[in-house]
Amino acid sequence: MQPESGVTVAVIIPTYNRAHCVGDAIDSVLNQDPPADEVIIVDDGSTDDTATVLAAYGDRIKVLRQKNAGVAAARNAGIKLADSSWAAFLDSDDLWLPGRMASLHRDLAVAGQNTVAHTGDMRLTGDGYSKRLFELRNLSFDEASGTQIPDAVGLILPGIFPSVTAVRIEETLALGGFSEDMPVHEDTSLFSKLAIKGAWVFTGDVLAQVRRLAGDQDALINLYDENRLKALSYIEQSLMELLAMDLTPSQRDVIGKSFSGVLFEKSYLERLSGSKNWIKSLFASLKYHPNRLTSSIKVLAALVLGTYGYRLVFKQRDKFKRSG
Repeated sequence: MQPESGVTVAVIIPTYNRAHCVGDAIDSVLNQDPPADEVIIVDDGSTDDTATVLAAYGDRIKVLRQKNAGVAAARNAGIKLADSSWAAFLDSDDLWLPGRMASLHRDLAVAGQNTVAHTGDMRLTGDGYSKRLFELRNLSFDEASGTQIPDAVGLILPGIFPSVTAVRIEETLALGGFSEDMPVHEDTSLFSKLAIKGAWVFTGDVLAQVRRLAGDQDALINLYDENRLKALSYIEQSLMELLAMDLTPSQRDVIGKSFSGVLFEKSYLERLSGSKNWIKSLFASLKYHPNRLTSSIKVLAALVLGTYGYRLVFKQRDKFKRSG
C-alpha cells in the first residue's frame, strides 16, 4: 500500500567496524510500518565481522562496500545509489523507534512543495544517562503532527542529528551532499544549507534513540573532546560557506552571531595555548556579530579581564541558553 505522502524513502546507514550493533540498527528499520522503500548499508571499509552480519539479511537490504573514506563519503555514496525521492539517515550504533517512518509520511503528506527536510525529537542515552534532545535545547513541537518552519537556520545551527533527519535527495545532491573534507560538523553544514534553500518540518515525536555505547572509540564526536580547537576550524569553514550563500538579512544575522561565538571561543583557546592569533580571532568575532554593542562588551571583557573575562561571557551565555 502506497503511503499517504506519495514519496519514496531510502534509508542510508553508514557503518565502520560496528558488527556488534549494526544489526540492531537494521532491525529497527526493517520493523517499521510503513516500511522503507530501500535500506542501503554503506560499509566504509570495515575490518571486523560486519560483512558477515550484513550477509545474513539477504535481499532485504542493499550493501555497498567502499574503502574507508569517512562518514560523509559513506552517506553520499548511499544517497547516489538510492532510487527514492527522499533519504532518511540512521547511524549504525543508533535505533529508530516504532512509528518513525509513520511520522515521516504523515508530515510529508501535508508539507508544502518547498519542504526540503524533516526532523524530530530523539532520546540520547549512555551509561546511566537518558535525555530528550528537545528538552535539552528548550524546544517544543507538537507530537503526532509536524510543524513547517519556513526559515529554520537558527534551529539547525546548534546541531541536528542525522538519525532523526530525512532530506529531499534532489536538493541534497544539488548542494553537493555532505562535505567529505570535514570529519565533524559535516551534517550541520549540509542541513544548514538545506534550511537556507527551503522549509523544514519539525515534529515533537521521539523518532530515534541515539546511543553512546560503552567502549565505543570510533565515534567521530570524540574529536570535539580531543581537540576542540581543531573542531572549531571545521565549524568556522562551514559558517564561511554559509555566509557566501544568497541569504536573507535575518539568516545573515543568525549565521553571523553563531560565527562570532565560534571565533570568540577560538580566541580563548588560542590564548590558552599561547598562540599569538588570539587577538585576530577576538576582533574578528566583533566584526561578524550583528549586535555591535553586545560583541564590543564581550571583546572588552576578554581584553581587560583576560581568561576570567572569557569565562564570564561563557557563563552568561550558558545561563541564557538554560533560561530558554
